Amino acid sequence: MDWDSAFFGCEVGTVNWSSELKERIARELEFDLVYVHSSDPFYLEDRQHYPYYMELVDHKLVLGCPIEDFQMNGAPNVQVEEWRESEISKELYELALMSGEHSRFRVDSYLPFASFEGLYRKWIESSLESKYKGVLVYRQHDLVRGMISLNCANETGTIELMAVHPDCRGQQLGQALIETAYRWQMEQGSLFLKVTTQNSNEGAIKFYKRFGYKTESLTYLYHFWRKDFVEKTGKKV
Repeated sequence: MDWDSAFFGCEVGTVNWSSELKERIARELEFDLVYVHSSDPFYLEDRQHYPYYMELVDHKLVLGCPIEDFQMNGAPNVQVEEWRESEISKELYELALMSGEHSRFRVDSYLPFASFEGLYRKWIESSLESKYKGVLVYRQHDLVRGMISLNCANETGTIELMAVHPDCRGQQLGQALIETAYRWQMEQGSLFLKVTTQNSNEGAIKFYKRFGYKTESLTYLYHFWRKDFVEKTGKKV
């Protein structure tokens, strides 16, 4: 994974778990960090004999909804608008970080906060660099207090990041954001809507299902860190 390797400064790979991989991973040391995807949770016996530290970092839940099945819930009458400024504000960066509170890059004990922070700053920046992407915001007293970033490709509209400032929660701003996002996605020609969250984030799952989203897939995601790399770098990249 060239982008991940360049960003984290180490060799990063991604694989799907299998019994064959279990044997290979005991011998091969091609990567410093491996993203391991599995449809079921697993545990390695005699982990001390493997050249990798293993950490379960995510229960990745993908939710989807045909656009005609999206259910409007009557959002409050607040103004949600597309971000069109050339510079990203401090508040928008902060909301991008809040959106990743449950991210695997936040919970991985081998990654410093600076890596997570840098990754999510890049993510919100990239959301403003393509005609197929957009960022919708809610402002209160000229401060950004809610945001949702979107991507539309291959007739699929995807929610990438979403957050509401703690001071403004409980005001149905999330509802206003997602319903405005639905209209934006429809204008972009989306036929199917998708969002990825964590299976442990019960509040987010309940929220999306209110609008017609249903579970598409659940993947267990592990980070395998090469032991000699971790020990050489002091457990942080």
